[in-house]
Order: sequence, then C-alpha cells, then structure tokens
Amino acid sequence: MARLDRRIAECDKGYDRMVTEMLAGDELCPEDQPSLRATGFLVRNYKMGSREQWLEDTLNHTCRAFLGVTMQCAKCQTNKFDPVTQEEYYRLRAVFEPHEVRTDPIPGVADKKKDGLCRVYDKELRPKTLFLHSRRRADADEKKGALTAGVPAALGGSLDVKGWGSPLMWRTRIGGSTCAALLAESTKALEERRAHNICLRERRRKASSAAAQRS
Repeated sequence: MARLDRRIAECDKGYDRMVTEMLAGDELCPEDQPSLRATGFLVRNYKMGSREQWLEDTLNHTCRAFLGVTMQCAKCQTNKFDPVTQEEYYRLRAVFEPHEVRTDPIPGVADKKKDGLCRVYDKELRPKTLFLHSRRRADADEKKGALTAGVPAALGGSLDVKGWGSPLMWRTRIGGSTCAALLAESTKALEERRAHNICLRERRRKASSAAAQRS
C-alpha cells in the first residue's frame, strides 16, 4: 500500500484523483496501466474461496479509509443507534458487486505467473445484490428482489450511476494486446483440456475392453 501511494505521489496526482483511481481506475482509464495498478486497493481484499467475505472486507476497508465510519454491524441488522440501516448497507455494497480480479500481461513478459498487472474489472453488467437477513447467503430475501446501488442517507443519500452503454462497448475496454493474450491463454487451456479428455476416453475404452475379455 505504501509503495502504491509512493508511485501515485511520483505521478504528481492530487488526493482526490488518487482515491478515484483506487476505487475506479478501470472505469476512468481502462488502457492506462498506472491507473489500473491503483485498483490494487480493491485487489488486496481478494479472497478466492469466499466472495461474500471479500465484498464485506472491501466495503469495510473502503468506508474506514475514506469515510471514517465502520459498516460491519449494519450487515446483520439495523441497530437502534446506528445511522446506517441494514438495507442501506446492501445498497452501498451493490456499488462493488460487479467487480472481479484478474491479472493482465505486461509488455515484455509473456508469463503472467512471473509478472503481471493484477487489477479489478467489471465481470458482470447487471449483478444482483440481495438483502440478507443474516450473514448466510442462504438467507437471501428473494421476494425483496435485487437492490439498486445507493448511499446511506447519513452520508448524503444520493448516487448518480452512469452506464457505459452496450455490452460491446464494455468488452472493448479490454485492450487489444490484453485480448490477444487472454485469447491465447484460453485457447491453450481448451486444447489441453481436449487432449486430457481424449486420453481419459481412451483409458476407459481400454479398461472396458479388458473387462470384457476377462468375462
């Protein structure tokens, strides 16, 4: 985190710009690597095994760092003396619902495992944020429906969300070189999977033939 702050300081960017790039660098400058690198603020909370915990940590850390308030108590219930209601908590969480983490290749390095740009991006255009009556996903209130993104009344209560347009526009925000690298990686994985399936079918055929001969 200190290294990230130092890099931004070296770029001579104001604090407001620094915060904006930390939270939405992929939206502001989808082709600018320094801006995408700033989204490491969100990447650092990533938990592969639990998206629920990941989003909870993302919301808590963001609110503590930039708003000076804690939010975790509002996740499970509306407290009598808490200015943030449980529903407002999930509306604020909806702001972060679309994002996911990926590693992009960087110029001059073919293997992303050796070096790459770890950043956030919008994986889904219209993800659902459901109201939970407890910390368990099984208690999601389907009847209430998906909640729209919003800001708690105590923090201003207004949020102007502007879309990027069509899904095609959304997809073109991935740079050409990144698209080519991701396509090559996916093609290689697909070919390896096909070869594995062929070997597996052949082994099964031989095993079945051997069993038939013994009988």
